[in-house]
Amino acid sequence: MFSNLKNFSFEIKRITWKTDNDGNRYSENENKCSGSGHIQQASKEFVERFAMSMQTGFTLWADLSLDIRVGDTLTSNKGIFTVRGLNRLDYGMNKHLEVAIEGGK
Repeated sequence: MFSNLKNFSFEIKRITWKTDNDGNRYSENENKCSGSGHIQQASKEFVERFAMSMQTGFTLWADLSLDIRVGDTLTSNKGIFTVRGLNRLDYGMNKHLEVAIEGGK
């Protein structure tokens, strides 16, 4: 049932810490994986729960196997989004991740 709704493809980037040749640490956005899911405007309750703006808050439904974390950046043709929260729904017939994302074009 969930696989029929996928309308949003994206690349996941995650900040990782690295050390240069002089021993200085720095952060870098690293590509982790790509994924797809269903995206729509977030409900008022969802926006309030994650302290997002109604204009830029979205809900993404994705497969449970997706390697995604709070703080990750999703890049797609619909814009750049930041992951603000995750809800793992791993029970019942429609198991999936409910992801709070904010951003866009």
